[in-house]
Amino acid sequence: MITEALITGVATGMAEALATHSWVTIRNRVHREMGPAGQQLLEEMDRHHEAIMALDSRERRSAALGLLPEVQDQLQSLVRDHEDAVTQGLTNLGTYFNSSHSPRSAMTQTIQGSGNLAAATGQGNINQATKGGHIGDNKKVSFGGLVAIAAVIIVVLIFVGKMASSVLGGISGPSITADSTCGDWLRADQSTQYQSAMNIAVERNSPEKGDPFIVQNIQYDCQNNTDTKLRDIIKPAQ
Repeated sequence: MITEALITGVATGMAEALATHSWVTIRNRVHREMGPAGQQLLEEMDRHHEAIMALDSRERRSAALGLLPEVQDQLQSLVRDHEDAVTQGLTNLGTYFNSSHSPRSAMTQTIQGSGNLAAATGQGNINQATKGGHIGDNKKVSFGGLVAIAAVIIVVLIFVGKMASSVLGGISGPSITADSTCGDWLRADQSTQYQSAMNIAVERNSPEKGDPFIVQNIQYDCQNNTDTKLRDIIKPAQ
């Protein structure tokens, strides 16, 4: 059964990916799961992705999240027209975003606004959907407040990570720095990949430091450039 929570979860994952290089990976996954029924949706999203990536990196996520209502509407249209064909694919995508690519935990938080950029820049409604697919209470919150809280959490995590690294240094092998190569980073475990990517992004004041898809972005850029140093992948803001 396709629920509103499932549709908003998938729509949010797709909208977030539009602002990053990870869209190529996400697009391929959506195509594999949705088949021909999702082709028109993907073509429209490709056009949005191209336009968003032409923006300043600081504006991309806001623009992408502003498209969330449109993505939701298109997914709902797909369900109305091709429910039998897309039900399993949407279910698989919901699991995919929750477990692999979404910074959200068991509860999916989706940002909905009134107007294209209201979802990202103004007061938005946060629909909290449980795993069971039930829609919780709508609570009006400030997106700016959420960003501030997220920034504090990231700083705390980085501090804790650095403390742990200083205490446990040498136990898990050499650390990954900006002078490490893509190959070194790709061979590291997932936890090390994420922590080192965040550390380098913060140290170099890179726009990537606020990107929930930072690991996927670096995987994409590094996969065919294993000898390239991370400082050439994670670049400072222009």
